[in-house]
Amino acid sequence: MQNWLSTLVTAQLAAGDWPGLSLAAAGLSVLALGLYWLAGVLQRRYFSAQVQTDSSNKARNLLVPELARLCLWLLRLGIVAGWLYLVSGLVNAEWQQQIYAVLIGPLPGILLVISLGVFAIRIGYRLIDLFFEAIRDGRLLARDRSPRLELRIGTFSGVLKGTFTVVLVTIVAVSVLGKVGVEVGPIIAGAGIVGLAVSFGAQSLVKDVITGFFILFEDQYGVGDFVVINSNDSLSGMVENMNLRITQLRNSEGRLITIPNNAIQTVANLSNRFAQVDLKLTVQHGSDIDRAMALMASAVEALRSEADWHQKILEAPRVLGIDELSAGGVGLRMLVKTAPLEQWAVQRAIRYAVLRAFEGAGILLVGQTAPAAPPAPLVVELLSGREENGKKS
Repeated sequence: MQNWLSTLVTAQLAAGDWPGLSLAAAGLSVLALGLYWLAGVLQRRYFSAQVQTDSSNKARNLLVPELARLCLWLLRLGIVAGWLYLVSGLVNAEWQQQIYAVLIGPLPGILLVISLGVFAIRIGYRLIDLFFEAIRDGRLLARDRSPRLELRIGTFSGVLKGTFTVVLVTIVAVSVLGKVGVEVGPIIAGAGIVGLAVSFGAQSLVKDVITGFFILFEDQYGVGDFVVINSNDSLSGMVENMNLRITQLRNSEGRLITIPNNAIQTVANLSNRFAQVDLKLTVQHGSDIDRAMALMASAVEALRSEADWHQKILEAPRVLGIDELSAGGVGLRMLVKTAPLEQWAVQRAIRYAVLRAFEGAGILLVGQTAPAAPPAPLVVELLSGREENGKKS
């Protein structure tokens, strides 16, 4: 076909038939554009039909949509390559020879390897999503729709997808090097030796990865949790990002704290499944203790009955009673179970409600002074009489 087309083009050029060549090039362009558009229409219609299929067929139809997507992508590449080859033959035979050399060279193989790599990554992502969807729906484990499970699935899914992508990209890169004529054998052997040397020189990195894996696997914490690392308040905050190597916290001052997983010895998770308010108040000696404890419980119950706080306060309060006795006063303690990450807002609201209840009952906290009593009526009359006598005199 190449010799036939070159001979035809050469004859037409010699005859000065530029209008015919231009018309042929335009016709080929319209044909290629039409085929390209038709491939796009087929792709859109096929995948719109796939979206409407029953979700129970997701596992069975996993490979078919991605294979169709890959074939349509390769078809579009073929249309573009064929158009370039044929149109270049109508314009300049040397250009056609160069494009032909490219098309039979390593470029198609490279494009195929990259396409297969993208295909494998998409399949891997869908398999990971199906796996965690089965866990969420209770097909692999007990059914659990808790926010905690959603948080854990999101964290673990992101780490697995990231690791899978790095592995596939490495494989594709090595394959592309092989297509362009680079000897990959020595590269792989050298990478093995370098990896062995790095494993000895970067043992802390290996420990970080192992520790990070068990943190995820054991569900010690996840993105969105509030944690305290190693019982150190300066290493506390909301988990903003985590992977197999590091954990990043955002503290109350807005600082982003990065901690290697290997440095994590103990973790206090303040938002795993539920949280708790530990309220301690010290009232003055001589106060009605029973009345004070009843007011503490009733203040929480009244707060819990409100719509804004009902979902945040999970259970009725537990008034533990007298927690401390000292010369300064009587310490009272109460525990309130709250939703995750709501303990601070609930604690502030409870403190305000209890303070108002104590003020209404005349119960004083340590350090408070009683408000001055209003003057008795008799004293007021005597004082007013003295003022009148002073004015007359």
